[in-house]
Amino acid sequence: MARKQPYSQRLTMAMENGFTDSGNPLFRRFGFNVKPDADIDALYVVATTFANLCNLELGEITLTENSYLRPSPNS
Repeated sequence: MARKQPYSQRLTMAMENGFTDSGNPLFRRFGFNVKPDADIDALYVVATTFANLCNLELGEITLTENSYLRPSPNS
């Protein structure tokens, strides 16, 4: 069997930052490296708080996780 060993995470927020001439929203993206063991609820609170401080509408929050795949120690 294999196991997953997380080594990095990146939190990305897309916030509305105006509109195109045709009325479609423009998004500005901000990304932050976060600890692999960061609490999901805390990351959500931080992202929404940051958007509120910027006075921008939060479009989406994504979390990209990178992990090594390793053999299980018992294999």
